[in-house]
Amino acid sequence: MADVGLQTHTMWSETLLENLYSQLKQDASDDQLRRTLQELQDKNIPGRYLVRCVNNKVGSAAANRTERLLFGGVTSAGDGAKAGKSKKKPRPSSSKGGLLSGLKKMLNRQGRAGDGGN
Repeated sequence: MADVGLQTHTMWSETLLENLYSQLKQDASDDQLRRTLQELQDKNIPGRYLVRCVNNKVGSAAANRTERLLFGGVTSAGDGAKAGKSKKKPRPSSSKGGLLSGLKKMLNRQGRAGDGGN
C-alpha cells in the first residue's frame, strides 16, 4: 500500500469505506458518520486518507463534511458545504457614523464647553 499510514488494508476496512461512501451519498446523520469514521480510525486508517478517499469517490462537499466531522467544527446532516461557514457581522452604515466620528463629536463638544469658561 503506497498510501501513508496504511499498513493493513483489510476487506473489512474496504467494506467500512464503502459504507461511509454510501452514508455520505444518502446524507446520513452526523452520529452515523462519526461511528463509521471512528471504526475506520480504530483500524489505523488516518483521517486525511479518509478525506482524500471521500473526495475521490463522493465529491468535495462530502469530503468537506467528513473533514469537519473528523477534525472539529459544527456541521449539519444537510449540505456539508454550507454548514461550517461563519457568518460575518454586518458593517455599520456610514450614515450612522463610526467610532471615529463619534469621538470627533465628543471632542468637539468638550472643546466648546472648555472654551466658554475662560
